[in-house]
Amino acid sequence: MKMMQSKGHRIILITNEYPNVEKHLVAKYYDGIEIVFTDASLENFQTHQNLNNSFLMWKALDDLIEANEIKLDFVVIPDCGSEGFFMILNQTLYGKYPDIKFVVEVEGPMNMVAVKNRDSVDEHFTITGLMEEFTFRNSKYFTFPTEIMMKELKDQIKIEEINYKLVPNLVNNDFVPGAAKHNPVTKNIFFVGRLEYRKGADLLIQAFIQIIEEEKYNDAQLYFVGKDQYWNDYGKTFQEYWCEKLTSQQLSKIHFLQFLPHDELIERLAESRVCVFPSRWEPFGNVALEAILAGVPVIVPKGTGLAEIVDRDYDWLFEAENIGELKNVLKKALDETEDNLILRSENLVKRAKEVLAISEESFCSFLEETKEGKGIALNEKRHDAKLIFEIFSVYIQLTGNPGKKFKEMQKDYFKVNQLYQDISKFYAELQTQFDQVNKENLILKKYLNVLQNGKVSQ
Repeated sequence: MKMMQSKGHRIILITNEYPNVEKHLVAKYYDGIEIVFTDASLENFQTHQNLNNSFLMWKALDDLIEANEIKLDFVVIPDCGSEGFFMILNQTLYGKYPDIKFVVEVEGPMNMVAVKNRDSVDEHFTITGLMEEFTFRNSKYFTFPTEIMMKELKDQIKIEEINYKLVPNLVNNDFVPGAAKHNPVTKNIFFVGRLEYRKGADLLIQAFIQIIEEEKYNDAQLYFVGKDQYWNDYGKTFQEYWCEKLTSQQLSKIHFLQFLPHDELIERLAESRVCVFPSRWEPFGNVALEAILAGVPVIVPKGTGLAEIVDRDYDWLFEAENIGELKNVLKKALDETEDNLILRSENLVKRAKEVLAISEESFCSFLEETKEGKGIALNEKRHDAKLIFEIFSVYIQLTGNPGKKFKEMQKDYFKVNQLYQDISKFYAELQTQFDQVNKENLILKKYLNVLQNGKVSQ
């Protein structure tokens, strides 16, 4: 946002007013950017946070346009949690905001993340997944951080053509070369991220305990920096499981640091030889880019967004989920000379700067091209009324008061029903059958009248 503001664009940030939010700190962080907080008193969907957040976001946008008569060229909406659902619904269904171009920033849909992470997918996730799918199907403009994320979304929603631009994520400015003096001679291996299934923390810990069995690597240390998470497979958190499973000697070389503030994380990274990101699935990898900018070499898996961050000729890669390959690359990192580590670090920093430069240029050029009407000619009617009905039918089940909620939503979404009637072949066939039954009823009435009165009614 600050990047766009620096290029002369007027930027307005719409954000939810969460409990205990300190508005002055938000204003300070987004210095110079207009901020509009949603009105939490308008809460409509108390039992589903994402549905409610999306409604509040749309209401704030609609009020902003109506009250201030502001002409907006673009509205950029994040994919996670589908905050843009009601905005896209109003544009698609009711024809509102015909001149606004809604751009969806795809970084990893919440429902996709839940599936990849083996999380329990309940009614809340089901609704969010349907909201995300509707938003994707009915949006015309997208940005993706990596090629792999774009391909996965296209495969998921079964759309051949998408008007998009690859825009790598920007990262925190605290992570810059020289922020802390890097000491590559240590044997410290770092993992930074949530300790969850898709991040592959279990793969790293298994590779590490195999390595330290060799005397040559017995002085290596492994640090996990990130929030501990519950694993369905373990029936407990990651840290609890491995602290019970490993020997005291193994645990003496493994350290769980939990979440660290940026300044402390930078200091810790400076003490590491290599940072490992063993994800099973990753759309981009903000933390990997931050580690690179801090001057730390990285090990990343092939076939993920992480591999798109590093140079194509980068050799510290391994096949995702292959513990044997990960172990071999870890050995290479521990065996590398100090001079080679410094050279590798310098090359990676150069690559990271290129990625950030691409991000700034790509987003600005995409908006300009989109404003001028360039790009792919997309299908104007992708909306699926069945998706909308499914979203609210699941929500009705969630509330526990189906009769009352259904009557309320019938009033607000009457047009959804009308749309469904218009596009449904099944409805058209039923209508034809109904007309035929009506004709037969009229004939029967006339016949009965003849039987009863001896004459045909007029």
